[in-house]
Amino acid sequence: MRSRQALRDELGAEFERARRFGWPLAVLFVDVDHFKAINDQHGHAIGDTVLRHVAGTLATSLRPADPIGRFGGAEFVVGLVECDAREAPEVAERLRRAVAERPLICAGHRIAATVSIGLAVRDDDSMLESLLDRADAAMYRAKYAGRNRVAALTDVKAESPMVVVA
Repeated sequence: MRSRQALRDELGAEFERARRFGWPLAVLFVDVDHFKAINDQHGHAIGDTVLRHVAGTLATSLRPADPIGRFGGAEFVVGLVECDAREAPEVAERLRRAVAERPLICAGHRIAATVSIGLAVRDDDSMLESLLDRADAAMYRAKYAGRNRVAALTDVKAESPMVVVA
């Protein structure tokens, strides 16, 4: 799992490579649903275990070339190298299902975590920060739509989301 700075560096390099060669690049913003409630109910030590569990589940469900790192709090960012607008929603949904279907047994407790995922795909004129901002905005739309789902911004200019998976 990469640190936030290492992730930004790697995503920046992948973003520049995608721009130079005209390759697609998608970014996922992943947030653990109701993480504060997990901490409040089970304590911070188990909350940390849940974060490691989610991170491991995400990482083992990705290709080695796809960078992933913790972005802050209970948020992770995933770069999907050479992944376009048709493929990225399928990958995001696969990740969402993998987390939801793999509960954690910790200290005698069964903890079923879910994630909300926002998806954005690089457009011709965007910068990395804009791509991250759009993925973050899409993630909030997934949360507002009920959590445990994937949302993608379909119109970059209007930032209107399309909920891909309920």
